[in-house]
Amino acid sequence: MTTVPSVAPAAPADPKPVSTQGDAKKNPFGEITPQDLIVTQHDWDYLASAIHHIRVDTHGFAFFGAMLQSIMIDFSSRVPTACISFQPTKKQFLIELNLAFFRMLTLEERMAVLLHEVYHMTHNHLTRIPALQDRHLGNKAADAAINQIIPGIPTRKPIRCIFPEDFGLDRDKTMEFYYENWPKDEDEDDQQQNGQGQGQGKAKGKPQKGQPGQGPGEKGDVLDVHDWDPNVDESDVLDGMEDVVKRTMIKTNKSHSNLPKFIQDMLETIEKRRKCINWKQQLKMFLKRTTTGIDKEYTRSRPNRRYDYASPGMKLGDLPKVLILQDTSGSMSSIEVNATLDQVDEILKIGMRTVSIGLWHTGLYKVMKYKRGQRQAVHSKVQSGGTCFEECAEYINKMKPDAVIVMTDGYYSPTTIKVECPILFVITSGGVKQLVTDYPRQKMIALPHMGE
Repeated sequence: MTTVPSVAPAAPADPKPVSTQGDAKKNPFGEITPQDLIVTQHDWDYLASAIHHIRVDTHGFAFFGAMLQSIMIDFSSRVPTACISFQPTKKQFLIELNLAFFRMLTLEERMAVLLHEVYHMTHNHLTRIPALQDRHLGNKAADAAINQIIPGIPTRKPIRCIFPEDFGLDRDKTMEFYYENWPKDEDEDDQQQNGQGQGQGKAKGKPQKGQPGQGPGEKGDVLDVHDWDPNVDESDVLDGMEDVVKRTMIKTNKSHSNLPKFIQDMLETIEKRRKCINWKQQLKMFLKRTTTGIDKEYTRSRPNRRYDYASPGMKLGDLPKVLILQDTSGSMSSIEVNATLDQVDEILKIGMRTVSIGLWHTGLYKVMKYKRGQRQAVHSKVQSGGTCFEECAEYINKMKPDAVIVMTDGYYSPTTIKVECPILFVITSGGVKQLVTDYPRQKMIALPHMGE
């Protein structure tokens, strides 16, 4: 594992791209050979040359070149093309490049692939994509958002990359926009042909040569591997991003005021995400304070493991009852819903097996048990409509839960029914500043904007 030197050595003549004749869809780079696993000095020179050209670039990417010199880069047979990941034990980012894939690229394409990996970091895709319901679609949406702004991104077979216009989508939009508006028939056809695509687990078995996507077609496919761990601590990732920027500022002798605009935007996004993490902590604290611990009961129907029948055994008693009420009137985006369900999953890890989730708009139309990881079942029951909290208040008083979490934008009429139990309103970005209800034990937290 090597950090690329600040001064690029004299690179050898740029290699010609490897021929892609034959059945490229099945195996675009041919059979693997032992030589494909041996990294030579020429390979490091090609890499240093690409980073050097990014640093002297006049199209606004010079700062990226300096950032690449602050990120660990290694050649690896673990990935078929390329990958950027966050190493939680070392608190730093790592870019991995498949050697056979890297050798087949032109200088311009190598520069584009490196920029592609850095853009995944600066756009915080490493934590945003794992939070999505459909990671396969999220992978494509992320690549579509960044490929269009990278000159020289591969467009030739077998490494034709994704562009939004190929799918009838406008340029200059965010990952969330492409995720929400991606043609459903295109995604369904792609998943039928390719399974679940890249990024759904770590490579196993024998190392193989790079094969971008799973057989890219005319409209392109995901360029690199997105096997990002959904359980990584986002605060560590944000700290790592900020650390890369700070070290690059020292390297380039820049202050915050003369940083490139997109880097200033990235630092602002980091602060917004930290606020988002704060609301997660507030949510956990609310549940910790309002739900009692798991009761334990002693019973002779369960033998004591230590003393057999001489003493009664122990079993778990009643668990805390938590009710989550999800507003489905269209006020919450799927990003916000999934972010909240992420925290519910964390809560269920502590000891509670299930919580109850109620879906509501003008009325409470569905109540269901929710276990960790079952968000697909929630999304499949969603209906849209107006907003009225009256039936929800009635159900709360009937159920008498230990705690209630209401996810909404807060735009609903005042209710005539009082709720006495602890209730937390999670208000979406752009929602109300003050609740119309005035329950004695209500609290409110506001979500930050979760897109870019």
